Amino acid sequence: MRTVVIGGTGHIGTYLVPALVRLGHQVTVLSRGERTPYQSDGAWQRVELIEVDREAEDAAGTFGQRVAELNPDIGIDLICFTEDSARQLAEAVQGRIQHLLHCGTIWVHGPSVIVPTREDTPRRPFGEYGVQKAAIEAYLLGKARRDGLPVTIVHPGHICGPGWTPVNPAGNFDLGVFDKLAQGDGVLLPNFGLETLNPVHAADVAGVFLAAIANRSTALGESFHAVASDAVTLREVRRERGRLVRSGSRPDLRVLGRMAADRFRPGRRGYAGPHPAQPQLLDGQGGPPARLPAALLRCRGRPGRDRVARRQRQDHYLDAGWGSNGRAASRC
Repeated sequence: MRTVVIGGTGHIGTYLVPALVRLGHQVTVLSRGERTPYQSDGAWQRVELIEVDREAEDAAGTFGQRVAELNPDIGIDLICFTEDSARQLAEAVQGRIQHLLHCGTIWVHGPSVIVPTREDTPRRPFGEYGVQKAAIEAYLLGKARRDGLPVTIVHPGHICGPGWTPVNPAGNFDLGVFDKLAQGDGVLLPNFGLETLNPVHAADVAGVFLAAIANRSTALGESFHAVASDAVTLREVRRERGRLVRSGSRPDLRVLGRMAADRFRPGRRGYAGPHPAQPQLLDGQGGPPARLPAALLRCRGRPGRDRVARRQRQDHYLDAGWGSNGRAASRC
């Protein structure tokens, strides 16, 4: 299976690409070549890396054709941010690809109206990022219905993992907040600390992509949340982080994702929280996938027991240093 991953050296690609290689895919990664994966893996030695400036090639109208000429069976687009960019790629690979997967964001929902928020909840995006992502989703799913484009969209929540600074208890990315907690100082929280976050490890997001590929017939023409089973309030983030720093635990910001990500089960009920590209706060969101549930992530008839995602959690939560309860984090 020839698989092309666009933007494959980022947080999701760090886990997704090696997993694809181990599953027997012939993987080509298109990226700007400005970074290496966040974790080393011998599987990268079997990956073809091609340097591409997507923004420039989109402007020239050549990027979609470049991808099509690679003759992929599967295309995974992790860095598409405008409808025009999505259109170029979709039109170029239409009729030539078995499965196109797009990385969206739960920011397509905008502020929560109903909690938990399901995948089929009407979109009310705000901000350029959310609006463009919602437009991409509408275009791709519309093309799937009208023209049979074999597309699946995965909407991650607040991605956490090595190399990624999480939202702090004050609802922003100021690392000084963690210093205050370590010193026992007070930290001001918005809305009494009742706003919610939904950390999800990048390995789990990769697991949803893998599950969609493995269950293509169920996933085609659908959008799915890649989120944890529970949201966590900023008040609880402050309490847990303060406990860790006062107990002398090493200053590893990644542990913030543990509280919700420990209980993440792809394809099960979940909450979606703010996307890291948009630090404004949303209410907790999430819910059961529209038609994903038992079918997409079933292992031997047991819902939520996807072996690939489970193995990734076992490997990567511990590797990421997410605390002594890595065993709990690996449960499906």
